[in-house]
Amino acid sequence: MTDWDVVGRANYASLTSYRKDGAAVSTPVWIAPADGKLYFFSEVAAYKIRRIRRNPAVTLQPCGIRGQLIPDAPVVAGTARVLDFDDTR
Repeated sequence: MTDWDVVGRANYASLTSYRKDGAAVSTPVWIAPADGKLYFFSEVAAYKIRRIRRNPAVTLQPCGIRGQLIPDAPVVAGTARVLDFDDTR
């Protein structure tokens, strides 16, 4: 099983996105795997969405509902994309 598979099987992941100054900001998100990709939902005006629009580089690591990281869980790097309403099913 790859690291990506381990993260994809988790209910929640710590999404790390980056501020303008490069500082990392982690936020727990509920994730849903589909077609080899991971999806999460958020308000359009949320800061994590603003950060992703500016810099799509992110990391994901399995975590609990409140963001507590799971010991020895893998961290995977990825590229996030904000889907518009028309792009979603």
